[in-house]
Amino acid sequence: MKEEIDETELEKDHEYCLKRLYLKRIIRENHGSPIKQIVFNHQPLSGSEFDASNIVATVAKAGITIYDNEHCGNHFDIMAHFILNGQGYLPGPNGKAPTQMNSMCWVNKIDDAIMVTAGEDKNIHILSLANCKEIAVLSGHGESVEDVISHTINNNIIISASQDGTIRIWDIYKEKCICMFITNYALTVMVKI
Repeated sequence: MKEEIDETELEKDHEYCLKRLYLKRIIRENHGSPIKQIVFNHQPLSGSEFDASNIVATVAKAGITIYDNEHCGNHFDIMAHFILNGQGYLPGPNGKAPTQMNSMCWVNKIDDAIMVTAGEDKNIHILSLANCKEIAVLSGHGESVEDVISHTINNNIIISASQDGTIRIWDIYKEKCICMFITNYALTVMVKI
């Protein structure tokens, strides 16, 4: 005699296991250090066939891991992993620890998902998910960059805040700072409105 399976209960058990097992295990993968930020790419570019709204990224030490939360069944799967400046996660031969990345944001392009990250190395790194490589480095801050956000309308523009007391507005495709605000305070976070 075949046993009746309650599909509703099975689904509840399945969801419970996924929430308790996969998320905790996968998010820790590859970093070996506390995660500084989790960033969802939830704003697909209007008019584009390229939809990256299923992508989630984590930032820790000198690395960014990008996960696909849609095409791999009921769990996150790693799509790409970037290690900036070839530093890795362990101290180098000189004993110096890798640079800590503090923040990242997404910039949507018609045919790519661009990641912008910044941290203690004072630089802003522009990464292409489609090409799986760093495509630009923006320099100018004198201290650690604590936060980066993308402009709400113009996909060429990002804004950075630094411990040096400056907020800078950058054109990422021209690879230059187009405006700078100077404060008397170390800046740590911005809010996107």
